Formats: sequence, C-alpha cells, structure tokens
Amino acid sequence: MGVHNKEKKKMKIIFLDIDGVLNTVRGTLETRKRWNVLPSLKHSGHTRFDAMAVQNLNELCRISGARIVLSSCWKYTYYNYKQMMRSIRFAQELMDEQRITGKVIGVTPTINRGREWHGKSIGRGREIRLWLMRHKKQYKITRYVILDDDSDFLQHQKSHHVKTKYDGEGLDWKSVLLALKILRQCRSFPKLERKKNESK
Repeated sequence: MGVHNKEKKKMKIIFLDIDGVLNTVRGTLETRKRWNVLPSLKHSGHTRFDAMAVQNLNELCRISGARIVLSSCWKYTYYNYKQMMRSIRFAQELMDEQRITGKVIGVTPTINRGREWHGKSIGRGREIRLWLMRHKKQYKITRYVILDDDSDFLQHQKSHHVKTKYDGEGLDWKSVLLALKILRQCRSFPKLERKKNESK
C-alpha cells in the first residue's frame, strides 16, 4: 500500500505511438526475412517490432521510471465491422509479447479527428489532453513525453514531442536522450553515452 501511495506522488508518462516508433521499415524487412519461421503472436500476428527500438524504449522506461499510455491507432480493434477501443489489459499484453518491459497504465480516448486547427489535424493532441485532464490528479503526473512519427499535437504539447521516422530507425538512441531531457532525467545529450550496439 505504501508503494502504491508513493507511486501516486510522482509519475512520468510516455504517450506511445507504435507505427513509426516501434514498428518500422527496418523491423518489417527483418520480419519478412524470417516470415516462415516466426510463430504468430496473439495480438500482433506476424508483426515484430524493431528490436533496437524496443530495446531503446525499455532503456527509456528503466532510466526514467515513466509509465506508458498507448496513444497509437493500435488501440483500436474491429468487431462486426465496428471500430472498438481495446483495453489497458490488451495494451499491456501487446507490450509483453513484444518484450517491452514498461508498465501500461492507460489508453487515450477517441476524439473525432475530422476537425482541424489552422489547416492541421490535432486529433491525437486533443486525445492526449483529454487523458491528462481525466487522470492528472489521480496519478499526480509531473512530466510527460510524446513519442510519435506524426505531428498532430496542440501548440503547448510540441515541447513534449519527440518525432521519430517510420522509414528510419523509429525510436533511436538520440530520440531516447531527447525524451529523457524532456522528462528531466538528463540536462543535455552528452550526459548519457550512446549504446555501443547501435553505433554501427
């Protein structure tokens, strides 16, 4: 009980997109090479997230102690041709089967993404804002970071956004360092060394 109360005093959040962050072109190509020998996963089918991006996310969660909120379109499922929200339990099981060690505490709500602000979609940003409004007091959130390859966020959220690339490495080590800086785990990039196995 004491641990639970302590956790509520301070919490950092990672709003996690999947495609372009963990699911990358590099990961897709690696999956295709091993398609015939890979067993189908319960929640992901034959999709395997980029191994290096997964490792980087695990390091980010370990160093920062931040919790995960799924903000990706992977939060949806379809039943009888109707779009439905998946549960937090699904999100955690998805992370587990992809060997992601971070703890999932939520899934962002769905808001109509047809609306635009100054010609740009801000759907995902509004969903994140709504989740924070509903849960900030409950979890006493101190800081948050948004990992996403898209840019449909509100103006005040842009300083929290780490933009990745689907056709690149997804969540690379430089992105991890920027996320840690946003979460105030380090003051500048040189404070943490780049992992040797990503230097090549």
